[in-house]
Amino acid sequence: MSNYKKNHVAYFYIYFIIQVIFIYINVYLPVYFFNILNINRIELAFVQIFAYMTLFIRPLIAIYFDKKNPSIKPLFIVCSIGTLISFILFVFSLNILVIFGIFLGINFACASVIRVIVDKMIVDFSPDERSRDKSALYMQLGGISGALFPNIVFILIFKDLHSLPTWNQFFLIGIFSVVPVIFISFFLRA
Repeated sequence: MSNYKKNHVAYFYIYFIIQVIFIYINVYLPVYFFNILNINRIELAFVQIFAYMTLFIRPLIAIYFDKKNPSIKPLFIVCSIGTLISFILFVFSLNILVIFGIFLGINFACASVIRVIVDKMIVDFSPDERSRDKSALYMQLGGISGALFPNIVFILIFKDLHSLPTWNQFFLIGIFSVVPVIFISFFLRA
């Protein structure tokens, strides 16, 4: 498989996992927090505000990448590992809101860096407009697949919304779907 096609596989999977995590955070965690854990909404909102503030680093990272030309692959590997570990840790710390918020913020920061790196790679390593379009197509397909995956899993495994073992199984499937990001990051041609 050529480096160009390896990057397409990486683009697809990267956007797949980013979208899987996004769906878990924005669709299923609120249901879990309010129906299973009965979390105080004000405390949760306060924690999430600080976690979501890390998304503001994305424009700063994009500016940094435009002005400097840092080594992309090591940073990508570190952020991939950071995304995986922070996702695992915030899933396991759902009962402790402060720790959940810290790992959620780390996850958002790592995902922001990964998105900037992938966008830069598409611009820098695509030889022509057609290849950029093809790369963007793989990103979009990965994002759509990542948005569908948790929903399909949810429909298939949930019989009772209040079943804690089923929620644990659901989160475990999400973790296993994100684990290959470490291996995919080594396929990337940078």
